[in-house]
Amino acid sequence: MFMKRKLSLLLAFLMLPCCLGGCGSAPDKTASGETVPADYQWATYYDAEDAPFLPKDIFSEALYVTGFVTGEAKCGYIERTERENTGAFVLKGEYGKCYEIKVPAGTQRVLAVKLPVDPAQTAVGNKLYYTEEALCDKDAVTEETAFMYTCRNQNEYLLICTNGSDPFYIGERTILQDTDIADQWWTPAEPVGSIGNDCTYGNFLWTADEVLENLYEPVRQRHPGYITREVIGKDQSGKYDMYAYIYTPENYETTMFLNGGTHGDEQTAYFALAKVMELIADAKPEDNLLYTLRHKVRFVVIPVLNVWSVSEKHIRANSVDQDLNRDFGNLTQQESKNLIAFLEKYADETRILMDFHIAAGSKVAVYFNFINFTDNAVANYKTTNHMYHRYMAQGYGSGITNISKVPGSYTKSDKYLEGRVWNSYGIPTITVEYVTTTNIGFPEASSSEAMTAAVETQMNFIIQNALYFLANP
Repeated sequence: MFMKRKLSLLLAFLMLPCCLGGCGSAPDKTASGETVPADYQWATYYDAEDAPFLPKDIFSEALYVTGFVTGEAKCGYIERTERENTGAFVLKGEYGKCYEIKVPAGTQRVLAVKLPVDPAQTAVGNKLYYTEEALCDKDAVTEETAFMYTCRNQNEYLLICTNGSDPFYIGERTILQDTDIADQWWTPAEPVGSIGNDCTYGNFLWTADEVLENLYEPVRQRHPGYITREVIGKDQSGKYDMYAYIYTPENYETTMFLNGGTHGDEQTAYFALAKVMELIADAKPEDNLLYTLRHKVRFVVIPVLNVWSVSEKHIRANSVDQDLNRDFGNLTQQESKNLIAFLEKYADETRILMDFHIAAGSKVAVYFNFINFTDNAVANYKTTNHMYHRYMAQGYGSGITNISKVPGSYTKSDKYLEGRVWNSYGIPTITVEYVTTTNIGFPEASSSEAMTAAVETQMNFIIQNALYFLANP
């Protein structure tokens, strides 16, 4: 009798929402008590312009120039000879365009390099030396190989030496189009404070613990049902705890892993990440993009990786003079070991790892590295394009000819965080580096202007990738 009564009460309790408002019509309440409007229209990924490439394809021997030969792999130069049965394809790059190259299986050799001179005008006997890493360098292509080339300079040629003469696919795509759909992009509602001079947002001399206590902990206290944190280990010095913050919506649909503070002298990057996460956590329904992130995406965040440097020296290396972003191959440092061990807990669900830096010595207006043959690459090209035009509209980087550090291919070794994560776990990665170089017109790194631009940059890359993954589960 007692068991039956308990069962009846339980059934009555479960049916109560239906009696009050009808099943499925009650607003959704989160763990923190926030009510999500029942008919809320979540932000969606806009893919009308996401055809990977324009219809214009180049598949012609007209690009073929005889007489080019290569020595052994990675020899550093290409020689022009009188031989007719070997050569290379020469493409005059058009500034601001991206090209996809597909090399068919069975090609004997493929070496693709960028050159500042027209290889077709090279005299017999001359050697063309290339200083940048080859976009593609393979012997005996056993399966179709694809890579991308972005023309970043006004006078630039792509030479693809195949030791043969069969034509192959080159697709073309314009990436620098100043046409955007307004509601797909986020801009700060108000300036972000500075981390220097008046220190209206924070102080670039803060220790790692002060960054967390002043910027992350107040947000966690406001949202205790949404944000948790945990210690992921001690750093290499043994003096400092390393923390991760996990932002878990009640009904999340995708997971993103964010990392900051790899280099202690890149304060703008890890302070901007703190502001980004605050804005997401505090998002209201009227901010459609951020509110969608708040309720649809789980974020796993390491706010400061190099806790010793941020706390004591604000330099690039850690306590034993190691650059952590060169340690992920051998994992000799405790910081990199802790990150990888923590990532492994979420690897099966993580759709992307994003690593935030600043490019203080760069001479480019946009500095982003991402794996450009993954499905989400188009979201990053689109965001690169948008941010480039945003910088130009604000007068940053005006007049420069080198657009960005978007790579022609993504071949980072395991020693980098991005290479290790992609090569070991198959998780797409992106390095987002906001430019703070004043000599090409960007604001001083600790200023309110730099912080505002860095937050906008990080946020839009997060938004576009999040919306892409939500639309492509």
